[in-house]
Amino acid sequence: MGDGPGFWRHWWRGARAIWSFGTVIALTPVLIFGILAITFKGYEWTADQLHLPHLPPFDPNIWFVVAVVAVSSVLLAPAMLSSSNDNKTIFPAWRAGPPASPPRPVAIEVADGFSFLDGVLCEQVRPELGGRWVLLGTYGHAILVPRYPYQVTISGLLNVETTKAFLDPLPARIRLDEQVISLTRLVTDGEVKSWTIELIPRVVDVTGPATFHIDVSIDGETWTEVMRKPVYAPDEGGGS
Repeated sequence: MGDGPGFWRHWWRGARAIWSFGTVIALTPVLIFGILAITFKGYEWTADQLHLPHLPPFDPNIWFVVAVVAVSSVLLAPAMLSSSNDNKTIFPAWRAGPPASPPRPVAIEVADGFSFLDGVLCEQVRPELGGRWVLLGTYGHAILVPRYPYQVTISGLLNVETTKAFLDPLPARIRLDEQVISLTRLVTDGEVKSWTIELIPRVVDVTGPATFHIDVSIDGETWTEVMRKPVYAPDEGGGS
């Protein structure tokens, strides 16, 4: 059947389609019996024309043939019809369509069953009712500072998704180059769904060109970088 639904799912799809087209389910066995009859007669005609009397007569047990045709029709016809329809235009009214909601694209797969979707870095995050957030001081392509040293406030939101049950908290952290400045943990209690992680805000003294890194993990030992934000001063070509 190739890639796609398994045999019995194909069979069920095909059987429902055939049931809705009564003529098809009635004509399929008739067509098969007709092909067999032509085959039997052709065998006898060929033997007679070639004068081959030594050929054994082709006289199968009629009930055995009926049973084979019936079982083959019931088991194979619906599944073959469904499988063929996946790549053709047979019965377009019942042809399998696209998923109700296409899967959300995954930005970074952190681990099997845990994915980073997207995020934003800013100075301050304020939660509101109804699952909404207010972001203050959202950073663009970089964090622009007027001079060094300078105090930078950094926080943000990470949108992640779990497709497996994780019983242990899932950590996320902010690094300034190699220095960890903030650490938080997402507690899922084994639930499977999409989540928003609020990064704990921190005020950091930046004394020179640097880069903030956002990492996530499943065990606190192996980390995956999912975002980064460089720090620029005016004389470094960071833009305005």
